[in-house]
Amino acid sequence: YENCGRSSVNLEVIYEFLISGGYDINDNRAIPWAVQIRTNKASCSGILISHRHVITAAHCILNMDHSSFWYHDKKIVYATEIVIGNYCNENEDVDGECINKGKVQTRGINRLLYNFKNGHRKRRNDIVVIELDAPVIGVIHICLPFLHDKYKFNKRKTLITFGYGTTKRGRGVVDAKLHNRLKRFIYSNPDSVRNCTPPYVPINSTEYLCADVNVHLGLCPGDSGGGLMQKTSDNRYILVGVNSITVSCIYMELTDLNFEKPNIFVQVEEYKDEILNFMHETKSYYSENS
Repeated sequence: YENCGRSSVNLEVIYEFLISGGYDINDNRAIPWAVQIRTNKASCSGILISHRHVITAAHCILNMDHSSFWYHDKKIVYATEIVIGNYCNENEDVDGECINKGKVQTRGINRLLYNFKNGHRKRRNDIVVIELDAPVIGVIHICLPFLHDKYKFNKRKTLITFGYGTTKRGRGVVDAKLHNRLKRFIYSNPDSVRNCTPPYVPINSTEYLCADVNVHLGLCPGDSGGGLMQKTSDNRYILVGVNSITVSCIYMELTDLNFEKPNIFVQVEEYKDEILNFMHETKSYYSENS
């Protein structure tokens, strides 16, 4: 973890744009830990947390009502593709294709960790850890909060999220052409960040974090599973949360509306023990079977 969370770009400056059609990330060194997750039904985002592990939203690849702790359905596993380094470096052509894509690595799933705390899926514990079928080469991953003793979450400091989501209401999330552009959004108003309460989550819970934004802004379909991150004093980015639920964006074409709805994130810190144990098991598994 010596070089985790290092970005070549100060993501807190330049502009403050929304994810829904906002500021494109054209440099693969800016958010190198961003990954795109493609299934036969949808496209989501994810976060590289080690050279073998990705975190994303559980609803992106799993049946949210499934009750098992481990998931071995090969039909689901084989239908999922994890793409690392997918950036559109130039404008799209007349057909909407990206002219110059970044250098891409593609991986599959070896194992999954989900259904944390043995809770019912539904709208709780919307987080999954993916063990990749092969290591990612030469890509910096993000830092995990519980592996950095000096880091403490501060809602009054800038929070940044990112994702490969669609930028216009009604456009199909399955079409990969719409998701070549990685975007980021800054939550710069500390008073908008709070713990979530019903009706947005089933119970008052420390497992979720809400950030209130105008209904025209924020997360869109395809941004699920992306990361909410915060910069430390030593210029590293720490993963705070995973993009889970949005009730904004869908109103973006209704210009007469002007109110706030939350973007909802799963707090990674709440799942510390399970994540660390799973990552440790990966190390042991490949040591014994290499």
